[in-house]
Amino acid sequence: MITAIKDTASKCKCRIYTYLKIIVVIISKCGIFCIFKYLTDYYIIRNAVKGKLSFIIKKYQIENPEISFYKYLDINYWVFENLHRFYILGLHKSNEKIKILDLGTGTGYFPFVCKFYGHEVEALDISNNEMYNDIIKKLEIKRYDGCICAFKRLEIDKRYDLITSFMICYNNHKNPGLWHIEEWEFFLNSLYNNNLNARGEILLSFNAETPEEPISDELVSYFSANNAEIDGTTVHIKNNYNFKSTA
Repeated sequence: MITAIKDTASKCKCRIYTYLKIIVVIISKCGIFCIFKYLTDYYIIRNAVKGKLSFIIKKYQIENPEISFYKYLDINYWVFENLHRFYILGLHKSNEKIKILDLGTGTGYFPFVCKFYGHEVEALDISNNEMYNDIIKKLEIKRYDGCICAFKRLEIDKRYDLITSFMICYNNHKNPGLWHIEEWEFFLNSLYNNNLNARGEILLSFNAETPEEPISDELVSYFSANNAEIDGTTVHIKNNYNFKSTA
């Protein structure tokens, strides 16, 4: 019992620290006055998501959701995190509504946040997770059913102003066959040639491969050589239509 209480307290402390860290980032990137709008929007979007997913939360809730994909039922945290992603991209101040494609969308929380602000958003992911499928349906996200594979173009014949991908796993994260420069070079050139509008942008957010080397040094060098902005595990690519290997 005491151990369980300690574990809960530790998780709460960690989550509070994460919230505060996000708030500090928002203030540093967007200004002090922006945080009031951010928090107001957060409460509105969070309540909307909770209302839509109330039945799904009851259906899938387990005792320790941190151990697997059930963690995405923590609506409070994941709406907060995805609104943070939205603000960091500066989409909250865009007067022009843009077309966005979210790759490996999972639950579709990021597209839902984008839709809240009036942007035109679609998503792509495989449909092998019943919980994700239920959430996507309830949030009314337009999702293409398909996988992202090395050396294959997306089966989507449309162009977008922004293509995003968060917590990337399709690069064989922590598995044999992890993507290297060749796979990323093909993938990015394919997106630019087939799916991105002129002046379009790509935002990639990686899962860390190891604490010591979240993204391999070769990939960091590759993205840097192609004028990408790198911040930790996030790579923001702007206006580069010809990705070349550094080899």
